Amino acid sequence: MTRASLTFVILSLLGLALYLSRIVPTAWVESVHAQGFFVVWRFLLSTPLSALPFSLTEVLIVLLAAWIVVAVARAGFGRAAEEAGGRRGAWKRLGSKCFLLLVLLLDLYLLGFGWLYQRAPLAERLGLPGGTDVSETFVDEAFESARMARSTRVPLPETVDMEDLSTRALIALRAVLPDLETGPLPACRIKGAWPKGLLLHFSVSGIFSPFTQEAHMDPAVHPLGLPFVAVPGLANLAGFRSADDASLVAYAPTTPTPDTRFRTPGHGA
Repeated sequence: MTRASLTFVILSLLGLALYLSRIVPTAWVESVHAQGFFVVWRFLLSTPLSALPFSLTEVLIVLLAAWIVVAVARAGFGRAAEEAGGRRGAWKRLGSKCFLLLVLLLDLYLLGFGWLYQRAPLAERLGLPGGTDVSETFVDEAFESARMARSTRVPLPETVDMEDLSTRALIALRAVLPDLETGPLPACRIKGAWPKGLLLHFSVSGIFSPFTQEAHMDPAVHPLGLPFVAVPGLANLAGFRSADDASLVAYAPTTPTPDTRFRTPGHGA
């Protein structure tokens, strides 16, 4: 391992120790990271990648898997293993590369996702009753949402148009962000995970990639559940990381959207 690589590993481990120790004040996390670095990082990634009709995350996963297969084959059976220190040397070099890759991914995770977990919970930041227990605070609103859904039925889409769904969800989310004391979102979209039904097979309806700042959802989600998967997915891009915070955003009773599929009890039918 070179000196530069060793320095990179040491700095990364120090950053991890700083994160795990939780000695950084939440006010610093909020001002320096949540409202500073993360906003810039999100703009640089989500804005250009929103123009892609496919998920860069899935492409990178395929490329990474292909690289691993090729690298293992070369280390185990290739001529390079015999010409450069034998197979043991080839495996050591491969192990070093994989270790550095894992450290890099850890850094990207913390910068694009992990540090936001150390923000004060949204309910606490807004001074809502019930402390940080959003599920209890908004249980009545959830039941009211179900009642209103029955009274304002709209035709369900036969197929999922991800572009249309993203537009509707983004309009609904942007309408409520000022009430949640959160800055505006840049251009972004939610992308359908491929293959269809894969995430649901693992009991997951949506997933967010901190490495590319892309939100994904399984297109096989039942049409009734589309709004409550799409909005939390985009809420991750707004900096809401915990499940409670994302649920609060999805059920926010002050959403003034005219779209009946995304409207909540705060604005009636």
